[in-house]
Amino acid sequence: MNPDVELRHEIFEALNWDPIACTASIDVRVEGGVVTLTGELADAAQKAAVECAVRRVSAAADFIDKLHVRAGGEGRVAPAKNSASDLRP
Repeated sequence: MNPDVELRHEIFEALNWDPIACTASIDVRVEGGVVTLTGELADAAQKAAVECAVRRVSAAADFIDKLHVRAGGEGRVAPAKNSASDLRP
């Protein structure tokens, strides 16, 4: 199996194992071993659960975090803080 496809499957397995992370509506992309997470999350706790679940996958210890947490109940989205892995040339 393609290593990127295998890593993506491992990440989804980790997300599905966590009762908070499994409810997140996110996209996981892996290209050349680089993992990128995108999507909108209900709150900071869900974002933390997703990040923790992904870190449990050893090959995805570092990833690009493009996750957003919904702001207030107004449907606006507040950008999530960038992780160090976002600082790619």
